[in-house]
Amino acid sequence: MAYSNGIKSDGKFYYFAYGSNLLKERIQVQIKEAEFVAIGVLDNYELAFFDHYDRWHSAVATIEEKIGSSVWGCIWSVPNSFAQELDNQEYCYDKIKVFVQPRLSTIGHFNSQLTGSAPIECHTYQYSNPDRKQDLPSPQYKYVIVTGAEEHGLPAEYIEWLRNNFPDNGYNGTVEVELKALANMPKPPQKIDTESDGKFYYFAYGSNLLEERIQVQIKEAEFVAIGVLDNYELAFFDHYDRWHSAVATIEEKIGSSVWGCIWSVPNSFAQELDNQEYCYDKIKVFVQPRLSTIGHFNSQLTGSAPIECHTYQYSNPDRKQDLPSPQYKYVIVTGAEEHGLPAEYIEWLRNNFPDNGYNGTVEVELKALANMPKPPQKIDTESDGKFYYFAYGSNLLEERIQVQIKEAEFVAIGVLDNYELAFFDHYDRWHSAVATIEEKIGSSVWGCIWSVPNSFAQELDNQEYFFVQPRLSTIGHFNSQLTGSAPIECHTYQYSNPDRKQDLPSPQYKYVIVTGAEEHGLPAEYIEWLRNNFPDNGYNGTVEVELKALANMPKPPQKIDTESDGKFYYFAYGSNLLEERIQVQIKEAEFVAIGVLDNYELAFFDHYDRWHSAVATIEEKIGSSVWGCIWSVPNSFAQELDNQEYFFVQPRLSTIGHFNSQLTGSAPIECHTYQYSNPDRKQDLPSPQYKYVIVTGAEEHGLPAEYIEWLRNNFPDNEYNGTVEVALKALEKMPKPPQKMQTDLDRTEKS
Repeated sequence: MAYSNGIKSDGKFYYFAYGSNLLKERIQVQIKEAEFVAIGVLDNYELAFFDHYDRWHSAVATIEEKIGSSVWGCIWSVPNSFAQELDNQEYCYDKIKVFVQPRLSTIGHFNSQLTGSAPIECHTYQYSNPDRKQDLPSPQYKYVIVTGAEEHGLPAEYIEWLRNNFPDNGYNGTVEVELKALANMPKPPQKIDTESDGKFYYFAYGSNLLEERIQVQIKEAEFVAIGVLDNYELAFFDHYDRWHSAVATIEEKIGSSVWGCIWSVPNSFAQELDNQEYCYDKIKVFVQPRLSTIGHFNSQLTGSAPIECHTYQYSNPDRKQDLPSPQYKYVIVTGAEEHGLPAEYIEWLRNNFPDNGYNGTVEVELKALANMPKPPQKIDTESDGKFYYFAYGSNLLEERIQVQIKEAEFVAIGVLDNYELAFFDHYDRWHSAVATIEEKIGSSVWGCIWSVPNSFAQELDNQEYFFVQPRLSTIGHFNSQLTGSAPIECHTYQYSNPDRKQDLPSPQYKYVIVTGAEEHGLPAEYIEWLRNNFPDNGYNGTVEVELKALANMPKPPQKIDTESDGKFYYFAYGSNLLEERIQVQIKEAEFVAIGVLDNYELAFFDHYDRWHSAVATIEEKIGSSVWGCIWSVPNSFAQELDNQEYFFVQPRLSTIGHFNSQLTGSAPIECHTYQYSNPDRKQDLPSPQYKYVIVTGAEEHGLPAEYIEWLRNNFPDNEYNGTVEVALKALEKMPKPPQKMQTDLDRTEKS
C-alpha cells in the first residue's frame, strides 16, 4: 500500500465506522473488500440514536457535534469502486469528511504506518433528517455495535459506556439483516409462565423488600433473587396515614437504576397483592437478576437474561413529592440489608431520602421495627440546666465562642444533613460576609456541638432547632455517650435577612472557621472544601474581633515593589508561557515560578490574523483555576505589557524541578496580567499553531500534567493549516497536520 506525504494513492479511501459497521461481518455484507486499518477516535462529536427504521426495528446511530466528547470507531480502507455501495447503505445519511486520530487497539490490532500518527481524513456519515427525534436502538442493533467494538479492541470504558448508556427498545423479533453474530446474542427476557407452576414473579423495591412485611399478606411469597431495574429511579410521593409517610414508587429515568427483590408469588395471591397496592397501577417490567452480596443465589436466574416481573407504580396524577417516615424508610433499608442489595445502593437509600421526623406509632405491626434506633434525643434543660448548640462558623474555634460564652464546653463534632454552608451580605465587624446554613437535600454541614448553660441562652438568641448526628472526630475527640448515638436536638442559627445577597468572607473570618475546624478534627475532605470552595474578599486590614489565633494567620499577598529592583511580576497563561515567545518582545523576561490564579478560567475569543486564531484570555469563574508562569519583567518593558490588570497568583512548585525558594509555598503575590477587552467578543477556536505554543510552554515549565492534558483535550483547534506571522523555532517541531486523502472519487468531484 503506497503512501505519499500522508496521501493515500491506491484507489482506496478511509471510512470511519461507529455503528453497526464496527462489526467486520456486517460491513462485508455489502463492502466485501473493506479492510480493517486501525481503531480511531473522533473528537468533539458524540454518539446518538434517532427515529425508527424497520430493517433493524431500531433507532439508527449517528454522530452529533459536541465539544469535549469523543466517538470511538474503526477506520476501514475501502476501494473507490465501493463508494456508491456505501452511500446506498447509508441512504438516509449525509457523507461528511472528518479527521480521526488512529489509536493502538486493546487487543493487539496495530498499524505501524498510522497508529500514533497525526489524524487522518476519513469519510463518515451523519443522519440527515432535520425532524429527527431521539429514540432507542433495538437489542439486535445495539448488540452488533457492541460486538464490533469488542472485536476490534475499542477501549473497555467506551464499550461499557455503549452497554450502559443506551437502553434498548425491547424488540424481541427478527431483523432483516442476517448475521452469524446474532446467533450468539443472549436470549431475550423470560416471559412469565403462569400456566406451568401457577406462579408469577413480583419485583419489590419498597417495604416489601422485607420478608416479614411481604408475608403479612402474601404468606407464600418466596424469595428468588435480587435484581436491578434499569432506567427507573426511586421516588416518594404524598402522605398515607398507615405509615405516616410518603409512599415509594418508581419513575422512568434513563440511566438510573432501582434495586429490589424478585419474589415468586402464587397466582391465587394476585388479587391480594393488587389490594395491598390499591393506589398503584400494575405494570410489567424486565428485571436483571443479580448475585446477592450475602450469598443468596439462584442458579437458574442469576446471570440470566432479564425476566419479566409484575411491579407497581403509584398512580395519582396530582402527586406531590414528600418525605418517608423514619419507620417506612427503616423497613425499606432493613429489607435491602436482609437480602444483600449492593452496599452503595443501601448507603444511597440511607442518605438520599431524609425522613419526615415522625415519632409515633404506625399501623403496620412488624417485629423488625422493635430494632429501630431510638428517635433523636430532646434537650433536657431541666436536668442539668444546659442545652446543646451546633456551631458551623466562627464559633467552631474554642477561643472565639468563649469570647462571649465562657462556659461553653465542647461535646463532639457533628454533621447536619440536608443543609449547606453559605455566605451572605457584608458586616463591618469582620469586614466579611457572614456564614449561614441553607436547606439543600443531599448536602451536609459539619460543625461542633457545644454544651451551653441556659443562663447564656439570651447570648444565643433567636435560635432554631436542628437534629445533628454526633460523629467521632479525626483527632481523638470522643464522647462515649453521644458519638454513634441517634441524632440529638441542638440550637443553631440561620441568617434571617430576606433580601440577602451572596458575598465573600474576609480572609480573617474564613481563617477562624478553618482553624476551628482543624482544632476539633472535622473531616479532612470537609476542611479542604472549606478552603477551596469559598474564595475570600481580599480584605487586608484589621477586624474588630481580637483573637490570638489571628496572629498565626499567613501574611497577605505580597505587593509589587517596583522601586527596590526596578522590576515587576507578570503572569502569563497563553502563548507567553513559552520562553522563546515572550522573549521575542521582552528579551529580559526571567522565569520566576509557575503559579495558579484561582477563581478564573481560560477561554478563547474572536479571530486575529497574526495567529489565524482566537486569542486566549481569562474570565472570572468561582471555583476554577488558571495555571501559568510568573515572569520577572523590567519596568522599562511596562509599555510593552500595557493596559495590564492586577491579580494575586499563588506560586507553586513545578513538576520538573523549577523552584524559587523565596516564592514557592509563599502567600500569593501580586502580578500584572491581561484580560481581553472586546465587549462584543464571541467565543472561537484557537489555531493548531497557537494552541501548540501554549501547550509546549506549559510542558517547558512543568505545569501540572492534568492541566496540560486539559489544555490539549478541552479546546479543539480551528484546523488552520497555513503559516502564522510569529516565527518561532518551536513551531518547527509541531506535528504534521492531518493527512488529506486523495481518491478517484475526489478527483471526479473536483473535475
